[in-house]
Amino acid sequence: MPYFYQVILKLRSSGSTQQQVLTDASEGDLLAKIVTPYKKGNNIFHESTVFDSNDIEMIKIIRTSETDEVIRDKLLNESIRRNDELNRQSDSLVFISPSGGYVEDIFEAGDDVTDKYLKGPPGYGKSGPLQEFIYNPWVMAVGTGLIVAAVVAWRNWN
Repeated sequence: MPYFYQVILKLRSSGSTQQQVLTDASEGDLLAKIVTPYKKGNNIFHESTVFDSNDIEMIKIIRTSETDEVIRDKLLNESIRRNDELNRQSDSLVFISPSGGYVEDIFEAGDDVTDKYLKGPPGYGKSGPLQEFIYNPWVMAVGTGLIVAAVVAWRNWN
């Protein structure tokens, strides 16, 4: 089953506004356009807009099994259905504008996979693969254990 990736950003400079900057992307596009620049602390380019990675307050990567357009249509239709149902059950006419299809609604439509792709703040991947390997928690734990064992063995030998 193909998956689609939706990326939503909230910038410090934009207040509380969230923006969907990548829609219906493949995993390859997600890695090339968002994940790699973010890890390196580089700017993120989307259409004609440049986002400074250091200005990112929040980033979410949502994986969906349907396209953004299909999801938003379903959300809108469900909202209209609920409003019609409310009007049918009410003694008076209730005017509620249909909602659904907002940027935040995509959070509920798929799986949040941000932690799978991003492990830290912008630029955390600048260090390179060797440094990432050395600072891996498992490598640190095993390395520390080996050092302690070597010190104990050396003390017992002397």
